[in-house]
Amino acid sequence: MMIRKASIIALLVLCLGTSPLFAGTTTAATWNGTQAVSSTFIQPIGWYFRPTVTMQVDQLGVYEDFSFSPGLEFSHNVGIYLVNGTAVVNALVPQGTVGTKIDGSRFISVPPVTLTGGVNYYIIGDGFQIGDDYLYGTGVVFAPQITWLGYAESDNGSFSRVTNYGGQPGNLGPNFRFTAVPEPSGLSLICLGLPALLRRRRQFRRRHESYLRGRGGFQR
Repeated sequence: MMIRKASIIALLVLCLGTSPLFAGTTTAATWNGTQAVSSTFIQPIGWYFRPTVTMQVDQLGVYEDFSFSPGLEFSHNVGIYLVNGTAVVNALVPQGTVGTKIDGSRFISVPPVTLTGGVNYYIIGDGFQIGDDYLYGTGVVFAPQITWLGYAESDNGSFSRVTNYGGQPGNLGPNFRFTAVPEPSGLSLICLGLPALLRRRRQFRRRHESYLRGRGGFQR
């Protein structure tokens, strides 16, 4: 019995020391400072992508072209959509320095939404006609959990009617930050089941003590 108890205590200590369920927050697209061209677009613009893992998005943002002054020159509507035009999350990223600047983009918090690994999406944003430039080129890099699928542009100004024009990877205007949701490991599953194991152990001990009392052989 002492060996079993020691084993359970050791397992509990190991579970308490394991990594958290969610890893750190990551920026989807960044500019590494090398080859890229900035331009302006009349229609809403963005990029198609596929998460390689299931992820939770809690921030939307816009690349900040800092050639004039700190902050965004204009406000931008930004949204992530399924490829059939169904909205997943939308937000207005305000002009100026209201958003938090991280990895070269201004971000605001949004209610967390889940993007499923292996499913295709696009991110789209407006307000790139003048002032805030849209960046493209090989200097734009994507997080390892993001597979770039093509350059996206609205057909008629609508966020739900967008065409994938392909091209070369490297588009940065609308942006987002995410937390990857890892698949549970074997140890994680054991840790999740540990409370039930402890509960069953207590129940067994109570039944055993009750049995011994009934036979008059239980001594504390």
